Amino acid sequence: MRLSAKILAFALVGTTLSACSGIAAKQTPKEALQTALSRQFAEDGQYNFTGEGSLKLHRADKTETSDKKHKSVDQTAQRLALFLADHLSLHMEGAVDFPAGLLEIRPEMRYQARNASIAISLPMQLDWKNTTLTADPSALSPYTDIFSDTGINGRMVRFTLPERFKAPAKQIITALPQAVKDGYAALSEEAVSEQPMDEAGKKIRARRCIRLNIDDRSGFAMMDAIIASLKKQTTGTVAADIANLADLAKTIEHDTSKQPSLKNLYASQTDYYLDGRGRIIAYRTSMPVLPMFAELFGAKSGETVVWAKLDYRKPKFTINGAAADIFNFEDLIRRYEQKNSSR
Repeated sequence: MRLSAKILAFALVGTTLSACSGIAAKQTPKEALQTALSRQFAEDGQYNFTGEGSLKLHRADKTETSDKKHKSVDQTAQRLALFLADHLSLHMEGAVDFPAGLLEIRPEMRYQARNASIAISLPMQLDWKNTTLTADPSALSPYTDIFSDTGINGRMVRFTLPERFKAPAKQIITALPQAVKDGYAALSEEAVSEQPMDEAGKKIRARRCIRLNIDDRSGFAMMDAIIASLKKQTTGTVAADIANLADLAKTIEHDTSKQPSLKNLYASQTDYYLDGRGRIIAYRTSMPVLPMFAELFGAKSGETVVWAKLDYRKPKFTINGAAADIFNFEDLIRRYEQKNSSR
């Protein structure tokens, strides 16, 4: 009897997973992407992640760097920026538990060159239900304690949102999932397309690769939809502040269309890799560097590239936000105020 029950249970699970896979496969690229992104705030809202980011600058040739525009820029600073772009990279890992209101990210900046390797990590945990941010600055705090007497002494640091901001913040946090859904819904069908599976997707056994292309026009449309959704879901002063934000977004949109240096403000290309259940298991995003910043670095153009993988096993958090021995950021402010008042 027990054996029959187990066989029945396995059969039900298999049938359910097959049905989910069939539904995910039949959806259009935009439908599949919207479903996957929506589930990040619900049934798929618990996962671990790893990733890395880099900045790639494409050097301008000598004729382009010899004009008057570039003569006014410090050439030494340009060479340093190009050198660091080649040798610095950002690696990260962390965990998300959306039902519990927790996000932990452990970024690590790495510098690697011949005969040199340096890494600095700054783990942070955001608890948006209690509106606190806890960080572990132990890689830097010994130096700040020596030179400025912060009193951190190797402890974790917590910043708590002031009481007057907590209610507005919680309104926005509650409204944000629906606002993001509405933002993606505002994108055109042409912005989302099915792509042939590449080697990166094959390695992680992805079933679909869906590309999202955003230019300035679709980016502003998406942002307008997000702001409108937030305004609709909030009340009082929060709704009024969001209305002001909408006016600011319109101003930025107008200025961007008139200034070539701000071209590609929202431009990005993201490949989402989905598994057989329609979950996002990885993504790769490429964003062009704004022309004004590329020129500042003495580069012809550039792009930032982010690659991340998601693991839907139980989230693993390394920071204990409830630990008793935590240095409150407010104490650091009081310490400096007392020093200044005693002078």
